[in-house]
Amino acid sequence: MRYAIFDLDGTLLDSMGIWESLDAKFLKRYGQTPTPEMHRRIKTLTVREAAQLFKMKYDLLPTVDEISSEINQLCTEEYLNHVQLKPRAREFLEYLHNKAVKMCIATAGPRTNTEQVLLRMGIIEYFDFILTGDDMKTGKDDPEIFLRCAAGFGAPPGEITVFEDALHAVKSAKKAGFRVIGVFDPSADQEWVEIVETCDDYIKDFREAIVILNI
Repeated sequence: MRYAIFDLDGTLLDSMGIWESLDAKFLKRYGQTPTPEMHRRIKTLTVREAAQLFKMKYDLLPTVDEISSEINQLCTEEYLNHVQLKPRAREFLEYLHNKAVKMCIATAGPRTNTEQVLLRMGIIEYFDFILTGDDMKTGKDDPEIFLRCAAGFGAPPGEITVFEDALHAVKSAKKAGFRVIGVFDPSADQEWVEIVETCDDYIKDFREAIVILNI
């Protein structure tokens, strides 16, 4: 393996709990409660897409930019102070770095929080570049972010391995021709069987990844 794309939340970070409750926390400020369907929809969206949806669905007065800023502020404290790496993620990144594997981050989250948590965890130097939801017009149900990563590496999708925990992202990366390794996260427990069936390989812990990759 020469190139690797890593998702952040739920893959490298034990942080999906933040996003699982984010819609409810935000909408509570405006006297609203998200429906189960709304909760499912925003899991596939960037922050800006979620802001656009909230504004349209609930006829909110703030602009999309203001809503996006509010959502980001809700997350910032958690990323600055509480979010942690998943077990053995740091050791796996160091292992790949020592093997001269080129790596990048592809996340639907905002750039500020992404860079802050990578700096706090002391792992930002492992990545050649970072693409976030702030850089994209679509969520990960569209493979655009993965294809832009491939362009950044200057390599075709078939030579690149994607590490992802979310089914919609696993599907879009796989359809675009990437090798995909599914990473288990409790937030996607109900989708795990389909993730396993869709991806090329899967892991429940990063200690398993070295054996699977055989590098």
